Amino acid sequence: MQKPLWSGRRLISLWEIVNDFRAVQFWWLSHELLRLEMELSEPADEVGGRVVWIADLKGRMTYVWNQCESIGLNPTDISMVPYCNISAELQRIEVSLGRRIDVASIKREIKALRKNIELELDKRKFIFVSEENAKYFEQDKLFGNAVYEKFEKAREDIKDAGTCLAIGLPTACIFHLTRASEIALRHIAKKVGVTLKDKGKPQPLEYATWDKVITKIQSHITQAKLLPQGPRKARRLSFFSDAADQCSYIKELWRNEVSHTRKRYNENEALGAMQRIKNFMELLTGEPQ
Repeated sequence: MQKPLWSGRRLISLWEIVNDFRAVQFWWLSHELLRLEMELSEPADEVGGRVVWIADLKGRMTYVWNQCESIGLNPTDISMVPYCNISAELQRIEVSLGRRIDVASIKREIKALRKNIELELDKRKFIFVSEENAKYFEQDKLFGNAVYEKFEKAREDIKDAGTCLAIGLPTACIFHLTRASEIALRHIAKKVGVTLKDKGKPQPLEYATWDKVITKIQSHITQAKLLPQGPRKARRLSFFSDAADQCSYIKELWRNEVSHTRKRYNENEALGAMQRIKNFMELLTGEPQ
């Protein structure tokens, strides 16, 4: 029995497979099943040879199973009957190592399994991510370590923005970018001491409109500038004033448009928005103390 192509490589975990389907893994899978179908031979007669033969074939079947799980196949699917038959036969051989091994029957089951997997793959749709866009796909730290550490609540939206861009959903990308920038807007509001009211009652920042929060930030900064200042206070007021202006720009250019279904965006526009919002959030990681 030849050494399998994947031997020496770690098997991919189910979590990785489900969240990052790799066509090359199924290319290897098809190659391995076809080779087994053509070349599988009986093990050596001694017990040790049979044990190694069983372990090797079980390892290959584990690889097959992991790949099949990634496209939603399970033991109850009719397509997986050949896999179950092979597994059952291996269990019977393990119980009685002297038992005759029907290699021809196992090879037929392997052929049926390979054909079934091909049919199941044809029923499913997979998204292709180009090599150029792969750098945006499922990136936890798309905006760098500093933004990742400072804006914990924005992590998922930044990651989703990159993934949407990678799979060809630029409007969705901008939607997630504006959600991330709203986290940054609330951060600015808290830093300058903004408190809000609605109908005379305290209002959480996350329930207020961008206009209301930005207006209140600018009002706080304007009032603070009228009070006596030292160098540190002047630097902080100037910094957050500039940051608030950038929030206004983001609101007018992207947030209002995407939230109110006024426009759809293309990839270049999404890339421009991503770079602008990344720069904005990176700026906030260097706020003066």
